[in-house]
Amino acid sequence: MKAKIILWIGALLLIMVGMMGCEKAGEIASDDDTNLQQQGQPNANQSEEDPVIPTALIGSWKLAGFVRTTDNAFEEIASKDCAKCYTITFLKDGTFSGYTSANEVRGKYKVDETLRIVKWEGTSANEQPEGKKYVSAMHSISHIDFMGDLLKLYYDNGQNQLLFYRKKNEALPVIPSELIDSWKLEGFGDTETNTFREADPKDCTVCYTLIFLRNGMLTGKSSTNEMMGEYVINEQNIKIRFGGTKKNELFDGGKYVEAVNKIHRFEIVSQKLKLYYNGGKNYLRFKRTVQFTGTRWELAGIVDAKTGKITPLAPKGCYWFKFISETKAKGGSVLNIMAVNLTSPPFFNIETEIGDSHNGDAALFYRIIRTLESYTWEENELKFFYDNKRYYLLYKCSNL
Repeated sequence: MKAKIILWIGALLLIMVGMMGCEKAGEIASDDDTNLQQQGQPNANQSEEDPVIPTALIGSWKLAGFVRTTDNAFEEIASKDCAKCYTITFLKDGTFSGYTSANEVRGKYKVDETLRIVKWEGTSANEQPEGKKYVSAMHSISHIDFMGDLLKLYYDNGQNQLLFYRKKNEALPVIPSELIDSWKLEGFGDTETNTFREADPKDCTVCYTLIFLRNGMLTGKSSTNEMMGEYVINEQNIKIRFGGTKKNELFDGGKYVEAVNKIHRFEIVSQKLKLYYNGGKNYLRFKRTVQFTGTRWELAGIVDAKTGKITPLAPKGCYWFKFISETKAKGGSVLNIMAVNLTSPPFFNIETEIGDSHNGDAALFYRIIRTLESYTWEENELKFFYDNKRYYLLYKCSNL
């Protein structure tokens, strides 16, 4: 009898525990149902902010080419006659669609401090090297800038730029292909006195540059400001409308901007561009900016900036590099592999660690490249300055 009572009490306790467990489970299920019902509904305690997208970005854009920002050197896209290649359309909902050199792409983007591609979909089949360069650049944008109907997307820490123009339905104007390029002002000419004066400052690689685009737009820099405008060509006549600020123009900046807006005729002779103004009495003379990719440069020596004396470094034929892009080069010292980057200041990096400091002037060369301050280029010469610009490494292009 006592055993039955114990079994009965035990069963009763199990039933009570089971009921309590079911009650708890019911409460949890009820909470879950409430949570499920609230999913997708606005939360009164949280404010969901829509992405802030600049109105100027919305629309379709066409890539004009790649720009090296240190001197505004311009590399036009190879497939310039392909209407849909390198086009991109940004929508208000944060999505985009477009084309590379060979593929259709789509995805999502955000604009905060810069433009960020957060999703990129599409194939990479048959992508051209230029197309791969474009895709890589789009994934590493560090800064975004608008200038009217021009869009500039900076990458490589601002050293390079994707230059787009707003895509419109009208047909592109007929423009001489030889004009489509980046040009650097050499100076001011006078046809009556047959005199010529170099523009100041002379050591600014990006000052007084013009980039003519195939759609009739142009961009560039004066002495201190970014400029943007349009141009119209009728045979040898050209009319330029150059916009932008004139704030803090230095040296010949004011004279340059004033002259550009008076241009009425152009000619290209021996790779030089002349833009005439004042009824042809005066002209601006430009040269093409250097295209570094594929060029090889060899060290001529150390130059005393004051006297011009050149001191070669031994062994001869070492300390060279070849550009693999518009800002990056690979080369060698005596036994080591060397990388060069045209940043500001320029950066030389010895990538291997073979002990060659005892070979010729390698030790001196290594000391110098750690103290480089700036660089300039002129025709087939690259100058890397150090010691407060009292000396520089002089490199000469061997295949120009």
